[in-house]
Amino acid sequence: MNIPLKQRLRIALIGDAEKRTQYIVRHHIFAEVGENFFFQPRVVPINAKHIKIHNNVAVASNVTFCNHDVIQKVFNNMDPSRQCIKYYGCIEIMDNVFIGANSTIMYDVKIEPNAIVAAGSVVTKDVPPGTIVGGGTGSRDREF
Repeated sequence: MNIPLKQRLRIALIGDAEKRTQYIVRHHIFAEVGENFFFQPRVVPINAKHIKIHNNVAVASNVTFCNHDVIQKVFNNMDPSRQCIKYYGCIEIMDNVFIGANSTIMYDVKIEPNAIVAAGSVVTKDVPPGTIVGGGTGSRDREF
């Protein structure tokens, strides 16, 4: 289920991130949200019901959650006799995770507990517990 445009605009217009987070929680925008959640972006994913967020998670500004892509458009035009359907994947963010500004989290990704996604990262595969990822999908085995 997509978030209605009116609700998406309302979220974008809330200037204070704390109030925006409260609105998101109160209106059950995501599939699941745990305790001590903070959401700084003004734009929520269209398919937010495919995202589960656990406890003590902070999401910095301009983070993009991508629950699907449109590759079926290309494949369907290549071979009209074989039609691909649009694919939706889930994103799950476990406890004690920070997602840095301007990051992109792709579908079918699970960010395990105690992880940090550095600013500007593109996450295309699962992030192991207690690691820091930055720039791409690779992880640095640092514990904190």
